[in-house]
Amino acid sequence: MHVTCPPRLVLSYQVGAQTQWSYYKVAIPLHQLRAVNPSTSKANSAEKYIQIISVDNHEFWFMGFVRYDSAVKNLQRPLQPARSS
Repeated sequence: MHVTCPPRLVLSYQVGAQTQWSYYKVAIPLHQLRAVNPSTSKANSAEKYIQIISVDNHEFWFMGFVRYDSAVKNLQRPLQPARSS
């Protein structure tokens, strides 16, 4: 299993004076997740982000979730210790 967030990510980068945009998808195997951290902009509390850190310390920042709280919960679930029945 792996985490795929969200289906259409946008990467922006500068080429000379122009900003280029590219769509891409990130898939991270669950066993490669180290942390999932919710975050809110200090300047604008409506801007909410999710930081995902892999076991090899790559950081991914995501925003624009329709259901932010649900996304955080579902992304953090694989990192929770297994509960005994």
